[in-house]
Amino acid sequence: MSGAGAGTTAEVTGGSGAVRKSGAVGGADAVTEAEAVGGGEKVTDADADVDAVGGGDRVTAAEAVGGGEKVREADAVADLVTEADAAAEAEKGTRARHEAEAHAVVKADEAAEAGVGAPAGTGARRQGPVLAVRGLSVRFLMPGGRRIAAVTDAHFEVAAGECLALIGESGCGKSVLASALLGLLPGNAQTAGQALLGDLDLLSVGERTLARTVRGRLIGLVPQSPAAHLTPVRTIRSQLEETVAALAPVRGRKALRAAAEAAAERAAFPSGHLDRYPHELSGGLAQRAATALALVGDAPLLLADEPTTGLDRDLVDRTVDELRRHVDADGTGRALLMITHDLAAAERIADRVAVMYAGRIVELADAAAFFGAPGPRHPYSRGLLDALPDRAFVPIPGMPPELGDLPGGCAFAARCDRATDVCATPPPGTGTVACHHPHAVEDVRA
Repeated sequence: MSGAGAGTTAEVTGGSGAVRKSGAVGGADAVTEAEAVGGGEKVTDADADVDAVGGGDRVTAAEAVGGGEKVREADAVADLVTEADAAAEAEKGTRARHEAEAHAVVKADEAAEAGVGAPAGTGARRQGPVLAVRGLSVRFLMPGGRRIAAVTDAHFEVAAGECLALIGESGCGKSVLASALLGLLPGNAQTAGQALLGDLDLLSVGERTLARTVRGRLIGLVPQSPAAHLTPVRTIRSQLEETVAALAPVRGRKALRAAAEAAAERAAFPSGHLDRYPHELSGGLAQRAATALALVGDAPLLLADEPTTGLDRDLVDRTVDELRRHVDADGTGRALLMITHDLAAAERIADRVAVMYAGRIVELADAAAFFGAPGPRHPYSRGLLDALPDRAFVPIPGMPPELGDLPGGCAFAARCDRATDVCATPPPGTGTVACHHPHAVEDVRA
């Protein structure tokens, strides 16, 4: 989420994500927008549309139809296989080095944490951080000198074998954070802090490294707007085969076809729809196609931005279970950062939960404790759970503040029934709860 959209509690609990505008499809730079609330401008979830597969050159709509040229699907796949062979040799050393660095960090942290209990979530193996975010902040510079504080001082880690669910209302900055990790922020964005994938700082590396080494190979993305992400003039089969050729050690037409069908099966995409074009798919099928593309590269870090959008409950469960299996595969050291409004999906597969409000992470908690006993400690986190129909079904009063006009103290104070005068000052920035008056364990159990 970018900028200052004023989302509702219903958006958080309903599992629906805001529609985002399409950026670049494939390895090229993504075209993004950052608008701002106030003065007729608004920062929305359409700040950045990121690349789920990255790595290989892809045929876009403009290339397929511009200048009167026609791209034949079979020729495109054949050419891309040849290009992938050449690119693989050039990038082999770089990829091996980064993967080795990430592996070394994981092993070192695993040894350091020996004897430390794993979180209470499903199948967690706290080996060490695959991703370590330190003080990540994103500001959008707007006309007239205004600044939009989309993300402020984010600190968290995602360990090997772990799923971290990032939740919060629309407009709180979740998707902006994801775009920052992939280097897909618009030109008017400024970043600070670090985001370490192994020893690779994602905030400081160049576009060439991001496009050829990171996207698709080290980070796989399930985008928030899959229909806009898919290439409109190519079938799903063609896009899967191209992605397999670019990211997997598969050669030959028969092998590519089989690998593409296997990738579709992993995401519950029906084989009978593989020869259809994106505009012929429902929203749920488009979501499954995007998930299949993201899983092809078996990346160490999977970034899923609203992966259950448009799916019915059975398919939601199947999709998140497949994401969980991707993390739990033995010996892979993979991790999952899932951005979601669907709290049921987060409860199903997350090991830990990070709650974001007005650009800040206000609580980090083990998922079992967060959704069960003793429960969340931040008043906003409690409000999210209380808004669920199977709980109190009571909405959080008021609206989130605009990210271009944040208060000097606690951003949630105006909506909080525990607020006092001290809340006019910033809450403590240490520990797992950023609040002057967090619920004590005894309060939550009561």
